[in-house]
Amino acid sequence: MKIAFFSDIHANLPAIEAFFKDVESQNIDAIYCLGDLVGYNVWPNEIVNEIRKRGIPTIMGNHDEAMLNAISKE
Repeated sequence: MKIAFFSDIHANLPAIEAFFKDVESQNIDAIYCLGDLVGYNVWPNEIVNEIRKRGIPTIMGNHDEAMLNAISKE
């Protein structure tokens, strides 16, 4: 079984598109995200949508948690 892990995308859409293109060529059986989907770049919604579309199990990174904490305090 081939498993791909990724993390620290930090809202970088071109990076995740390149990652998915590579994964598709590798015949991967499962993909897991180790967090930090958001932060630094300008595509957080697009990144989250790509993860949801593919149903990729994801754990929360420190940037993801900081974003949720900021939202919940409003």
